[in-house]
Amino acid sequence: MTIRRTATVILAAGLLALTGCTSTGPDKDSAQGKKAAQMEDSQKQAEKLVPYPAKELAYPLTRKNLAERLKRMNDPNHISYVYQLSYTGEPINYMVIKGQLTYGDQQLNPSDAIIDACSSTEYCPQLVEGPGDDNVYGANGDYWFGFTSSGVMVTFTGQFLQSDAPLTLLRPVPDLTPKG
Repeated sequence: MTIRRTATVILAAGLLALTGCTSTGPDKDSAQGKKAAQMEDSQKQAEKLVPYPAKELAYPLTRKNLAERLKRMNDPNHISYVYQLSYTGEPINYMVIKGQLTYGDQQLNPSDAIIDACSSTEYCPQLVEGPGDDNVYGANGDYWFGFTSSGVMVTFTGQFLQSDAPLTLLRPVPDLTPKG
């Protein structure tokens, strides 16, 4: 779990505690409680009619795929072919990237901070925006970046397709991999 997500969970738990909400759920006699009971009954009925196929899911293919992707994306020598697409979905160029593509708005450090908003002896945590890795506030932008095999950083926006091998396209597109 990321620090940002952890901070959000802590803040949400604090807000629930401050508003008097409990983990026991809604009052069973309230409209919300009756609706929750109806939904639970409906779910139990659906489970009886179409049981969860746990025995048929002996081989977790999605888990295998995610693990393989994680291994490949964490290999610093992994080669990817990145095809930039026009807004109509047409390939317009490609680049060869070594390592993985990284989303530009990610940070090494948390970009949110929890401060004590009370000036009394009580602790009143509040989630506020903090500075990013570059010591400025705000998002870094909606872009992707990666490095070529020669170490050149490439930054781009828009739609793209990433592959482990060159793709055969309907029409040739220019190779924009920087040389040098």
